[in-house]
Amino acid sequence: MDRVIELEVWSQPEVILTADAGHEFTAGFPKTALPKGAVLLGLSSVPDRVDSENLKVGLTEGELKVSDFKEFCRKRGFQFDLDDVEAASAFLEFSYGRKMAWLHIPEHAFDCAELAHMVAALRRIGFVLVDPDAISCFL
Repeated sequence: MDRVIELEVWSQPEVILTADAGHEFTAGFPKTALPKGAVLLGLSSVPDRVDSENLKVGLTEGELKVSDFKEFCRKRGFQFDLDDVEAASAFLEFSYGRKMAWLHIPEHAFDCAELAHMVAALRRIGFVLVDPDAISCFL
């Protein structure tokens, strides 16, 4: 069985998208920009307690600021509550971007030039490609 390379498409920070934006993105992304043999799977945003936990970790580690979260909640109409999963999810998306889709490429079909073509197409529409294993973006 062929190994599959799994990458992620992310939105950029400071943008809040609809819950179904990942599916809308994949439906509208040009198939000609995909590497051969690749599958692009759109994701929905479903806020849950993990978002609150991740927010608390980011605040505890100093990666995020309580004052920024408080201001974000005020401007967006959320209650300032670290346990509010909707507010936490939206703030994390605003701070880091959001995973929009998974990109699966069979290892035998991996081609750097095709991947570069996709990265350029993503960049033109405000998205980035991330390697979750290496915790890095393709630029």
